Amino acid sequence: MTTTTITTTTTMMIRDELQSLLNTPVISSTLDFLRHFTLFFFLPIGVVITLAVVAASIVSRLYKALFSRYATPEELYDEALSLLKKSDASKDRRKALSNLHLVMQLKREFTTAYIVLTTELFYGELKQAADEYRDRRKQESQSRYG
Repeated sequence: MTTTTITTTTTMMIRDELQSLLNTPVISSTLDFLRHFTLFFFLPIGVVITLAVVAASIVSRLYKALFSRYATPEELYDEALSLLKKSDASKDRRKALSNLHLVMQLKREFTTAYIVLTTELFYGELKQAADEYRDRRKQESQSRYG
């Protein structure tokens, strides 16, 4: 017998032995139990956790939508500052500025802060526009002469 034949025969014998072990009543019933346990225990838990996460997200957004206008001026001011620091998007800036305007209407002592922040924002937008213009001119000149 060659080595390949011996290896093939041994592999087939091991496979047959494992198959016969899996077909025993104890192993078969254990596998059935594990399959049913997985379906009827872990699947509902996964569904419940997923639904809880979705519900929490919906409740959080609903709470913000309904009660954000009842925030204190300090909370509105802090939120506006975080929006201004976080992003350069004009939508966030507009929302931040409207929050700051609301704060200014609620508490007059925030007026100076509002003026300073709007000036900084305006300067930042002017600087960004100037940088973009400079970059665009540089690219145009490179494309002409490059």
